[in-house]
Amino acid sequence: MKLALGTVQFGLDYGVSNTQGQVCPEEVNRILTYAKQQNITTLDTAPAYGNSEEVLGKSGLTTQFDVISKIPALNDVDVDVEQYVKASLQRLNMEKLAAVLFHHVDDIISSSHAKKRFNGLIKLKEQGKINKIGVSVYTPEQLEFCIKNYPIDIVQLPLNCLDQRFIHTNWLNKLSDQKIEVHCRSVFLQGLLLMQPEDLPSYFSPFIKYFHHFSDTAKQLNATPLSLALAIGHQSSNIDKMVNFSSSMMGIFNIYNLTAAIGAVDIVTNKSLEEICLVVENFAGVEGRMEIISKEPLIIVDFAHTPDGMKEVFESFNHKDIIAVFGAGGDRDKSKRAIMGKMAASYAKHIIITSDNPRFEDPDLIVADILSGIKNKQNVKIDINRKSAIAKAIALASKDSVILVLGKGDESTQTIYDKKFPLLDKKIILDCLAK
Repeated sequence: MKLALGTVQFGLDYGVSNTQGQVCPEEVNRILTYAKQQNITTLDTAPAYGNSEEVLGKSGLTTQFDVISKIPALNDVDVDVEQYVKASLQRLNMEKLAAVLFHHVDDIISSSHAKKRFNGLIKLKEQGKINKIGVSVYTPEQLEFCIKNYPIDIVQLPLNCLDQRFIHTNWLNKLSDQKIEVHCRSVFLQGLLLMQPEDLPSYFSPFIKYFHHFSDTAKQLNATPLSLALAIGHQSSNIDKMVNFSSSMMGIFNIYNLTAAIGAVDIVTNKSLEEICLVVENFAGVEGRMEIISKEPLIIVDFAHTPDGMKEVFESFNHKDIIAVFGAGGDRDKSKRAIMGKMAASYAKHIIITSDNPRFEDPDLIVADILSGIKNKQNVKIDINRKSAIAKAIALASKDSVILVLGKGDESTQTIYDKKFPLLDKKIILDCLAK
């Protein structure tokens, strides 16, 4: 199996290998240099990964790698996909990409602009701007449609012990026969296969017998769940790339962050991937970044303080009843406040708007700015006192809910005017639960 280096943490303010957020450019250069020395030749990036492409481009090292980027979700808008690729090339400071994938398969299946979009990439391939064209699929039916209708070079597909659709339908062999590269994802089913069946969220109750069967099989074989989960990928020579890691951390974006971190550790230590995975399995993450404070009720503290950051957190729990507690910093970008309110209203069942770091602004006016983005305020509560706001959220919790306390992360103080007062979300939560 070949290792590709994910670059999400190069461009986002979430990172599991450092406590300062986004990896600094100097460290990016060191990682890329080591990667090249260790014969890691593929970088995976995307416009959606913050400013990852810009950071890579400024490193001056991208031309030494095969770089894969992606086309973002297009919906049914008539857009020129060439502009996305050309923009990526400009940001990356490159003349050619190793591959470009359609991240959302429906963009080339159900859209009335599907053919035009794919032809746009074919044109770029003919011009020498792209070496390979690929697609990310979820079902064999989607894959069959794409293979029948488009000259695909790379396919990214889900594969794990509970999801063997692409094996049973013989697609791995078919793709190999057609010399189509296969990238495998969801080997650990987003970490679910590494959890004890009784610890699974109630959302998965209809499938609990399958998780018990997996757990029992691992015990009978005297194997760890990690080893058993990896076996399905290793047994097939038709899989070209597979992401081999698991974690107890929550959040979809942490999957991407860990990929980059694993690549970095592999580069600088020469440890085997299996050794690294065993360590990652016990890594709880960075304080204040998707930090699990309590499991019953489930309470998460995160530093997310922008609309995009909040969306990433909400997306990770869209199967739960979300109770969101957040505010907005004073003397900072006011334009994002209404958008934050709208974002929370789109995902949360209950919203409690509170104070963040008001600084020299009136907290009530900050709250009003957030409220301006929320149309239906029926399930919205206002409590400027952050301690009592968190207590109210805990009182609303049920077995199907998750409380997301956002904005301050591991900050230990609250700034009011020019004074800092002791306040730590984690301590407030633990004190409330202890009562």
